[in-house]
Amino acid sequence: MKISIIVGVWNGAKTLEATIDSVVAQTHPDVELLIQDGGSTDGTVALLERRDADLAYWKTERDAGLYDAWNRALEHATGEYIAFLGCDDCLATPHVLATLAAAIPVERPDLVCSLNAHVDARGRFLRTFGRPWTWDGGMTRAQVIAHPGMLHRRGLFDEHGRFDASYRIAGDYEWLLRLGPACRTTFVDQITVRMGDAGMSHTRVGTTLTEIRRAQTKHLGAAIATKHYAANAARYALRKLRGKR
Repeated sequence: MKISIIVGVWNGAKTLEATIDSVVAQTHPDVELLIQDGGSTDGTVALLERRDADLAYWKTERDAGLYDAWNRALEHATGEYIAFLGCDDCLATPHVLATLAAAIPVERPDLVCSLNAHVDARGRFLRTFGRPWTWDGGMTRAQVIAHPGMLHRRGLFDEHGRFDASYRIAGDYEWLLRLGPACRTTFVDQITVRMGDAGMSHTRVGTTLTEIRRAQTKHLGAAIATKHYAANAARYALRKLRGKR
């Protein structure tokens, strides 16, 4: 079973090579890595040229943000399952993809979910994130599953469309809400991705909350979105008081 790994990057030269190395090191026998660069000026393109032999596809061109980059790379992905990483994310061990693939039952699920470990710029562990997919009280409230490294059945993108590139932070959450309560998932209770903690979802909380509310309004209705906006804002505020990001 082929697995496609898609990475969207812009000026990620400091961290991207570690991401590439973590994919190249996988023991799963059939993996392809696709990288869509948004026109970097920091040495990212030179890195991609140097690592060309390790990449099934890469291109550098101006895009409309991360979700537009993912959409462009999706056109070239050939895996039965597809996963997405940020340019400061790394697969946690060389056995991650083999473990996820082995957990897939005969009746192929839509998503294979697992855990992420958030780490700081020095690689120090901060916290674990992610839990099994649930709809009521779960995905209808916020993105409770860990998206980086999660396997998506390829056909979902034909059935539900591509990511909405007008989002900057919560486009993956908006896309997942399209799947609804009938989504079939498998959960692997292991850390599969070490995720950098400097991404926009952690540093631009106001934008994150606004986009979550927008996605919920679209799929769940304004009343539910308003209620959850207040609850999520309170939750973020409490985390800040406790000294957590």
